[in-house]
Amino acid sequence: MDIIIAPPLQEYLSRLPMTFDWEALARGDLNEESEITHRRALLAVPPELRQAADELRTRLGLDAQRGDLRLLAAHDWRRYVPSGLSTDPLISPELLAVRLAQFTPERLSVPWQPGPPYKIPPEVDPVRTQSIMAFGERVNHRVLSDARLRTARVMFGFAPEEDFVREDYVVDGQGRRVLLGDIMGSMTSLANPDGRILRSVSPPYAMAFLNAAIPADRKMSFVVPQTFEEFKQAFDSSFDGQGPEVLLLSGLNVNTRVLLQMNLYARSRGVKEVWLGNYAAAGPYRILDEAFDRCFWGTGEEYLYNRFVSEEVPDYFPHPPAEEMLANVEWLRLNAQDQPERVNFQTLHISLRLGCSQFCSYCAEHMFSHGSRKPYTVDEIKAMIDDAYARGVRRVYFVDPDFGRIWKDENEGEILRYLSSKPQPMKWSCLVSVRALLEHGEEMIQNGLTSVYLGIETLAPVHGDRLDVMNRGWQSQEATKRLLLNLRENGILVFGLYMLGNPNETMAAVQAGVVALAEHLPISQISTNQPFPATQEFSRAIKNGWIFNFDPDDMRYGKMVWAPEGVLLDPDAMAAEYLAAHQQVNDLYRPGGFFDFQRRKVRGQILAEGPVSLTRDVNVQALLGDEEDLVQIGDPVSSAKPVTGPKIHPAGGGARNPKGPVYRAPGGAFHLFGWNKTMSRNPWMPSAVRFR
Repeated sequence: MDIIIAPPLQEYLSRLPMTFDWEALARGDLNEESEITHRRALLAVPPELRQAADELRTRLGLDAQRGDLRLLAAHDWRRYVPSGLSTDPLISPELLAVRLAQFTPERLSVPWQPGPPYKIPPEVDPVRTQSIMAFGERVNHRVLSDARLRTARVMFGFAPEEDFVREDYVVDGQGRRVLLGDIMGSMTSLANPDGRILRSVSPPYAMAFLNAAIPADRKMSFVVPQTFEEFKQAFDSSFDGQGPEVLLLSGLNVNTRVLLQMNLYARSRGVKEVWLGNYAAAGPYRILDEAFDRCFWGTGEEYLYNRFVSEEVPDYFPHPPAEEMLANVEWLRLNAQDQPERVNFQTLHISLRLGCSQFCSYCAEHMFSHGSRKPYTVDEIKAMIDDAYARGVRRVYFVDPDFGRIWKDENEGEILRYLSSKPQPMKWSCLVSVRALLEHGEEMIQNGLTSVYLGIETLAPVHGDRLDVMNRGWQSQEATKRLLLNLRENGILVFGLYMLGNPNETMAAVQAGVVALAEHLPISQISTNQPFPATQEFSRAIKNGWIFNFDPDDMRYGKMVWAPEGVLLDPDAMAAEYLAAHQQVNDLYRPGGFFDFQRRKVRGQILAEGPVSLTRDVNVQALLGDEEDLVQIGDPVSSAKPVTGPKIHPAGGGARNPKGPVYRAPGGAFHLFGWNKTMSRNPWMPSAVRFR
């Protein structure tokens, strides 16, 4: 069969990390997993390619979209479409309070022993999750017409920050917090006391991107509350005390209970409609369709612009300005006395292209965002960088879920070169895959890359070399280990992204993987593999009856709620291993850990080249900029003048005066005999640092 594919669709499909055989799909020669992957690829195309995907589906003789998703979930589909408007609310506050009281752990789970297959608990309806994956929305009830929605008073409310802080563990008699909304905090909070953890308080992305998309004259209210009480106060005072007519709530599955409480409060104040968005909208809970007039799952700019502003949706939405995308980082570095000291700075968060091109079985981002989205313009991103630079910001973090996977020199390459061209070159970091680093890592390092969040996923030996079980067959464990060594030799700090309890892993395999993780990385985020709603893992787990606990407070990192591939792991043993793994890997003082990485590393700009005069001064402050990751290595070198202020004297003199770059770390200057290599002290030259 001659399969004709529209060129734009062909280009999009060619960028995906998989190989397609459309003729085999049409003949029915693919196995179930491969067929699902092919069909998911056509369902997850960006909006501008949906017509071409539908035409290809027709040529292949495939079912319509409903049939595709019936195959994926093995369920009949249903979608709520109200026949008209109502004058009554969807649910009364009194009845919602009753239903909240019934939303208990006992009604959300079944006993985990003796093992799968498990029955579905009373409060759970997995079909609603699969349905919202198919259609992107569930309209349960309507009070306001389309025209009325575009003039209604609308408030966007986000789950309170306090709901992301859970204090679940006790270590040496002290409670240790689980910081769900802070990736640096979540890495370090279980293995270190409060005064010795890293923090990165990110800007509220959802609010920033929605606020940038909605015209200023369509006045809406946004609230990112610290506490539930703060939300109530903001609700009551909004719109000159009138309150909103429509409340749109946003959060993750783990925030389900507090989002329902916010819903209850709004209904007690007479709100007309309450909507639910973000990943919480995909939860498999019956109460969501009873409590929320509408649930929407997917990127919000286009959808909400269409509902609240106009039927004519722009092709391009601007990036939020720099002032709304600044994160506050609380860092730790070792001083000249080898003691940790706090360093606070800001980082500019930027997206070059939102969305994700990968199909990992444990993540729903590709379906949620319909693949990688159209990139923001280079001029717009440069203007943001200039704004942040003028504010004194010298660091950038790219928030793209798979930075560099789709690489264009006129986009990614141009922006990185622009960062490194600044008078004080800007340092940057990103979340990246092994594949993207192997393809573009050299260019990244040459243009200021200092750290990465790297998707390692697992080093458990049970998987062999390829992570096929996670739909990441392109990722080799051996190649990952070699890459980690290379990054360390180049002075790049790697924050790992790692999961315990993956399909086919026993407790022995989990523990062996943690040992390998500690050997190869100084620090890592550690999570338990969760069958989060709307992921491939969730769909397969529902089909096979592997999930025994759907409680949203337990469907999070650190808990074990299912038997992956039918392999049952003791939830209590996994919780203990989760804590032990953090202490084994993320104790900042451990040998080979975060502070040891600082001791072995000197990062900075070249201060001088060639033979160095004994008394020549170099202005470090003008050339170096931020110094939060520079460390004292050995003793300060001797020089003709004392080292003071922002000026230093290059080391050495006489016959021992070397040629090459001169670097500075807090407290002294050092000669380096190389560039971007792993360093080791020469015991015979204590005033110098030599690279091997």
